Amino acid sequence: MRIATEKDAMSRKAVASKATSALDRLSGQDPSHSRKQAFFIVAILSVSAGILLHKYEEVAEFLSGHEADVETKPDEPAQSSSRGYGFLGGLFGGDDNSYDDDGTSIDDDDVVPSGGGVRGFLSNLGGGPKSSSQNSGKSATEMLQDIVAARKEFDDYLRADYGDFVSTVFNKTSITTAFTRPSSLSDTRLKRRMKIKMIEGQLGIKGRGRGGQPTFTWVTGGHSAGAGHGNLLNQSYTVAIDRAAKIVFGAAGIDFRANARAMGGTTSAPEIALCGEAIFGQDVDVLWWDYGMTDGRDNSKYFLWANRAGSHPTFPTLMAYNDRKGEIHVQLEQAGQAAYQLSRIAALRSQFPDSDTHPDADSLPRAVAWYMCSGHHENDMPCLAHKWATDPCVKPRFQTSWHNGWKDHMLIGYASATLLANLLEEAAKEMIQRESDEDAGQSISQEYLQVLNAQEEADRKLFFNSTIPTDRGDSAKIDDGVWRSFLRGHPVCHSARLPSDARFLGLVTGSRIKSTHIEYGYHVGYEIGYPSEQAMPAADPDNAATPPVLTVMTPRQTCELPLENDFKDAFIVRREDGWMTDIYPNDAEADALTQVYSDNEKEKKGYIMMCTLGCDWGKCPQGYCYMDEVKGGNLTIAIDGTEVKDAVPVNPDCYVLKSASGYSFGPGTKDGRRGQYEMKFKVDKPGGKLQVSSVIVV
Repeated sequence: MRIATEKDAMSRKAVASKATSALDRLSGQDPSHSRKQAFFIVAILSVSAGILLHKYEEVAEFLSGHEADVETKPDEPAQSSSRGYGFLGGLFGGDDNSYDDDGTSIDDDDVVPSGGGVRGFLSNLGGGPKSSSQNSGKSATEMLQDIVAARKEFDDYLRADYGDFVSTVFNKTSITTAFTRPSSLSDTRLKRRMKIKMIEGQLGIKGRGRGGQPTFTWVTGGHSAGAGHGNLLNQSYTVAIDRAAKIVFGAAGIDFRANARAMGGTTSAPEIALCGEAIFGQDVDVLWWDYGMTDGRDNSKYFLWANRAGSHPTFPTLMAYNDRKGEIHVQLEQAGQAAYQLSRIAALRSQFPDSDTHPDADSLPRAVAWYMCSGHHENDMPCLAHKWATDPCVKPRFQTSWHNGWKDHMLIGYASATLLANLLEEAAKEMIQRESDEDAGQSISQEYLQVLNAQEEADRKLFFNSTIPTDRGDSAKIDDGVWRSFLRGHPVCHSARLPSDARFLGLVTGSRIKSTHIEYGYHVGYEIGYPSEQAMPAADPDNAATPPVLTVMTPRQTCELPLENDFKDAFIVRREDGWMTDIYPNDAEADALTQVYSDNEKEKKGYIMMCTLGCDWGKCPQGYCYMDEVKGGNLTIAIDGTEVKDAVPVNPDCYVLKSASGYSFGPGTKDGRRGQYEMKFKVDKPGGKLQVSSVIVV
């Protein structure tokens, strides 16, 4: 049976958008054509190289979450600032940043990162470090000169939207004040990561960016406001960060990428935090947290989020859009992590005049006009009338008072990009200053790169030797040893959630068919399973081998420009289905999510968490099956032949499963499997239906 894709679900109007847009070009192509081309390329490689690349392609692809770049023509006239429009078009302008579907293999320009940790493992695939004598790149001084020149372009880019307010709002003092950190140690750690990227690029160490450049990846995690709900997708602060930061990072030989992974109505933990590698990917340099509205004051969720970030393969810097994480960040910094919070955004907003009392508000720069009224941003009249700008999409969903309008998104995005640009310039200056020491040697060298990587590894060890958080919330019901494994182990997540790297790479369905990445984490052509519950196949209770069905549970909005990319899909088990069976994680997930660590991951501890699809506003439909109904006979689950007898709640949607003998269901090696478990489901509740969002194995 053919599996429907997101491309099939797009409206005719969306597919038939402007002929020069990347969406029209990419959605109109036959994905099998690009896969045939990739197959041909692999076929002409040597047998040994072909086998190696095939074996590790999901691992390598997962580390970047992007395909090779292709240039596209702008689909709209340029603004007065000479910024063209990309596929997403609209208010932010900027150069197009499209990616072509490169099929299912790694080509010469698509080489995995190298360096320490997971990057070091993958360097065995090719593109490994060159000696410093092979350096054909720029010196630290030349690189700084390019960065300084790019800063002028960066400032002009911001000035097109903010005019002369750039000097008062986006100056170094204002931005440093807005983004608080426990101490300069967080700056040191983030700048060190930037230095590593700059050195790798100038030494010619192949990365996965454009032209083999190293990448610097920002990932946005958050709720509906972070996802840009109420706006066009291109108006989110993630897009603003990407388009602005690219200017300066590109001058340093780094391919900057920002990926939108926020999801409406979602808390940061436990599901998203534990599914971080599947959802965010395995190559993250900055991980943004914007869950203040959904997490509230529950710091146990943030502790879990931060610890999963510390356990991530690339040990990303944490940034929180919040003003209450300062004390926690002190602990995190002491434990080896870099941590920031955008806690004083109000100070930036206060630099703008009130449009309702301005003598000629329409003469103000476009991002300033009708932004502040009566001392408040966006939501007081007459500013409210100018909050949204979503043409040609008519009245998108979610235009509420608690969702940011496009001007607030732009401010957050440009402020974040300015912080990164400031630190990148400082990092380059420090590399030059270091060279003034006669004994230090050249900063653009393999020797200095090794020093920086050793410092990164020392901080990582500091983290893993640090104390486990005592603020555990509802997870306090779980045994300490079990919870430590979830907190700092290597959980593998099989999730229906979108957006997700694992979904976009075809890992969740096991097909390994990659979708087409357009820009900023937006993909088309990914597999959606069944497009609705009504489209699900008839029950086949006599076939116990049928897996739970991946099904679209959230209706998609249609417009010629994307409005959202976050959806809560689910794996469905109905009462009439009888027994249903699947292997979690599947082979594609096991390859990408466990082999990057070590052979030890072929055996798991056997602790399993399951999360069901949450009910909006706590109102669950009739027949909704809760995970703890395993205790009452309405739901039966067996894992590798062992029946689940209890489900311990971590929150209303996620439960850690137990058998009669305890939490562990064994190493997951039955029948030669690699930390994988056969799970059987049967719903006995009248009219019942189990909606599984994620299965997490550690």
